[in-house]
Amino acid sequence: RIIDNHHPLSASFDLIGYAWMSPSHEIFSLPTAFTIHFGDFFDLIISDQTSVVGLTDSELERIPTMIYKKTCTNIKDDDDDKCAICLSEYITDEKLKRLRCKHYFHSECIDPWLKTSTRCPICRNEQTS
Repeated sequence: RIIDNHHPLSASFDLIGYAWMSPSHEIFSLPTAFTIHFGDFFDLIISDQTSVVGLTDSELERIPTMIYKKTCTNIKDDDDDKCAICLSEYITDEKLKRLRCKHYFHSECIDPWLKTSTRCPICRNEQTS
């Protein structure tokens, strides 16, 4: 697109033309205004993110637990009878953690997950207050 006889990429073409038609000592003495420091750019992105990653130990301790009992209603072969993280079937009288979204997991499976994420691994609902 041309606006006022000026092409938007003409600056880069002028620089290339300058390099092509100039003596080599002038090419290497070009201003360093075009230097890009990606490390600085990525540091800015990372520093802009929040430092909260997952739940604290005290928050994990406050998650309600329940004792698993196999009932006639959950005898059918569905995913309610196994942990979605380790895929092991729950055993009667096993202690499970119940998230706010009503999904159940082994403590040893969900605790490491919630230390790195505040969301349920099944429905992605937030587990923080």
